[in-house]
Amino acid sequence: MVFFYNQFMENIAIVLKSPSKKISYRKLGVGDRKIAFFHGFPGSSGQIHIFEDFADQFNIEVICVDRPGYNQSEQNSTPQSDQHNEDLNYIIKNLGWTQFELMTVSGGTPFLFSYLKNHKKKNINNVCICLLYTSPS
Repeated sequence: MVFFYNQFMENIAIVLKSPSKKISYRKLGVGDRKIAFFHGFPGSSGQIHIFEDFADQFNIEVICVDRPGYNQSEQNSTPQSDQHNEDLNYIIKNLGWTQFELMTVSGGTPFLFSYLKNHKKKNINNVCICLLYTSPS
C-alpha cells in the first residue's frame, strides 16, 4: 500500500496494488456505517471532502475509488465500468466490509447503476443518488 498527496487535494489518496494494476482511493472516517461513494465527472476521489464535517456525527466510514485513468488508478482494455466494479470489490474485500451503502453524485450515477446491476447478491444496505451537488459552504 502506498500513500501519496495529490497536488490539488489536501487529503491523502491510498494506492493499492491489485494482482493486475494500481487502484487509488480515499477513505474518510472510522464509523460503523460503511459507504462506497461514486465520484462525479470530471471529479475524482477528492470529492470525498463533502463528508468531512459529517463523518463523526453520523458514524460513517466512506471510501471513494478513483475510476480507471483518474489519479493513480490504472486503466486496461476492459470497459471502464467493469474495471471500476472490480476495483471497488477489491477494496471492499481488503477493508473487510461485509455490509455497506452506496452513494453517488452526478456523473458517478452510471457507475453506481452498473455496480448494482452486476452485484445483486452483495450486502448493500441503502442506495442514495444525488443528481445535483452544491457545496454547503
